Amino acid sequence: MTFKLNILLGLALSLVVAIADHHGGEALNESSLIPGNWVRDQTQVRGGVMTWKKEIIPTEEANTFIETITTTKADGSIHRHWKLKFKVTRANGPTLVFNGFKMDSKNLGTGKWTGWQDANVRYTFQIDDAFWYEFRDVTNKGGLFTYTRVSKAGENHYQTLAAKKLSILQPMIGTFKGSVNVENAESYGITEGKKNITFTCKWNADKTIMIGQWAFADGSFDAHIIFSFNPRQRAIFMNGHTSTGSQIHAELIGGYNKAFLWERGGDTQQGQLYEKCLMDYSKDGQLTHRIIGRTLNGIPEGEEPDIILKKVSE
Repeated sequence: MTFKLNILLGLALSLVVAIADHHGGEALNESSLIPGNWVRDQTQVRGGVMTWKKEIIPTEEANTFIETITTTKADGSIHRHWKLKFKVTRANGPTLVFNGFKMDSKNLGTGKWTGWQDANVRYTFQIDDAFWYEFRDVTNKGGLFTYTRVSKAGENHYQTLAAKKLSILQPMIGTFKGSVNVENAESYGITEGKKNITFTCKWNADKTIMIGQWAFADGSFDAHIIFSFNPRQRAIFMNGHTSTGSQIHAELIGGYNKAFLWERGGDTQQGQLYEKCLMDYSKDGQLTHRIIGRTLNGIPEGEEPDIILKKVSE
């Protein structure tokens, strides 16, 4: 029994290795994003900025590249100049593993390269159209290094990324109308009573910005809103200004099945506002707008009824 079990385990292990080797020879989807020029600035402890530049080219082997790294001091002088041969494998999901196995350094005094030597440079990273995120120490706020892709004339790497990120908000596009009996909206400077509402959202030309307007038919309230992707925060934000003097900033903290949860706050006539706002489009042709946990100057306000708006046009 033990002998048969060992044979089975050995066959299973061989199969796993064979599968791993097979996939290791296939180009990863992200491999096409890796070549190019990348740059980041590093603020020095004693002042000044060190600029890191990567120039990456592919090799003939799948998922294998050569990067030339140059670090430059604030005065423009070169600090270091070296090359790394590296292979990329997948850790999990969108997370990749950088495996640097050969290094070649340039002697800045003689201008000569030392020749390729064995190396062991490993870290995890993620990449998209515009940014390269190196995870060096996720327990440390400074342990994430962000490189920006250097775009050539005619290239729009950030715009491509922003449009992809914002596409989740597509259900919001169009004009929605409905009414509600307002009861507790002191924080926004809104009087009580029945309000007929029109909410309209539309894209700009390349879908890198969404523009919204939330208005009452009686003219007592008019809010203009900009939705955009913040690459440094790696999140979608909206900024709104109202005719009643409120200036609101919100972050999308959850999105699933056409429902979007925003955490928002800002300044109003009455003071500091905080709330969560659920905008639920999961029912076809309908927006359910719900306020959760609203406070004004730290004091909870009464519950506001859900607002149901029906889509009337694209």
